[in-house]
Amino acid sequence: RTVYASTMTSGLSEGDSFADVSGLADTQLSLGFQRLLGGALVDLSLTANVPTGQTSLTEGEFSTSNAIAFDDYAFTLPSLGTGAMISPGLIIAIPAGPGLALGVGASYAARSSYTPFANDSTRYAPASETVLTAGLDASLGGASTFTLEGSYVLYGDDTFGETTFSPGNKATGTMRLALRGRLARGELLARYRQVFDGTIGARPVGYIRPSQAQVVLGLGFGPESASLGVSAGARYYGSIDPDADDGIELVSFLADQQVLLDLGAAPTIGLGESAELFGSFTYTVGLAEA
Repeated sequence: RTVYASTMTSGLSEGDSFADVSGLADTQLSLGFQRLLGGALVDLSLTANVPTGQTSLTEGEFSTSNAIAFDDYAFTLPSLGTGAMISPGLIIAIPAGPGLALGVGASYAARSSYTPFANDSTRYAPASETVLTAGLDASLGGASTFTLEGSYVLYGDDTFGETTFSPGNKATGTMRLALRGRLARGELLARYRQVFDGTIGARPVGYIRPSQAQVVLGLGFGPESASLGVSAGARYYGSIDPDADDGIELVSFLADQQVLLDLGAAPTIGLGESAELFGSFTYTVGLAEA
């Protein structure tokens, strides 16, 4: 899997030090293996990140990448290149009663160092990442399900030159209710995430948006061969941490708190028995509190 992305900064004022960033992102390769052992399902995975994306950025390109990486914008690809990465993972799921399954998992990601600036040979070594997960999945009859998941991410140390930074650990909880009928479907999703303080040396550093919450309601209509999905959701981004270190002071661009409303539509058309064509459109409006 790889992605082509492009930013357009021509609409910004001349005083803004941004530059367009475009090109292929890193390429992700993944391998998975599942096997039943007794009553348990064991899922092994191996994911690798091949550094095909640009990493050495000019000052303007770095400013652009730094700006679009803010959580409020929810861009899935804030940076084209993040260096090589290898990540093994293990998930074990076991039955816990009629229509109920419990699962636990763990993964570890190790990343290589790379040069983030075009005019500076100093290398940046991203922190290692350990993810612990647990969850339950319950059948509500037919194809309807209820899912509850939790994860905790532990980070190692980032290093840039002689400076070491310990990112704050992250906890996330997710609830999903899916109701399935022959011609109508519904889904309710709620998620909360909390990022804890990190440190630079002995000094604590807060995350810019330490608390986040999201609620999404989705409805689908029609048979699987030709269906239309609509969704409405709200995202909340908590108060900006006054101790957050934004590097190039872009925090001044953001409201103290932010609520975003998302309205979406997603049509799907079946192409025979083994393929489908789908699309999606989302309109977002922000309600900010200075």
